[in-house]
Amino acid sequence: MSYHYWRNCGHSGKQRFLTLSNSYHGETLGALAVGDVPLYRETYAPLLLDVLRVPPLIATGARRV
Repeated sequence: MSYHYWRNCGHSGKQRFLTLSNSYHGETLGALAVGDVPLYRETYAPLLLDVLRVPPLIATGARRV
């Protein structure tokens, strides 16, 4: 959906995805590509998109709710 959004906005060059490490987005091939569950990623690696993985941000001074 994000790819489609950016394409509709005239940014068809945006073709990479950024994901947070240790994330889970579901079990379709697209979701597995942007998720970071080692079991799934290793099993389906040849079929998955190449994505950028970054660590989640931790806000300093933030209160837990």
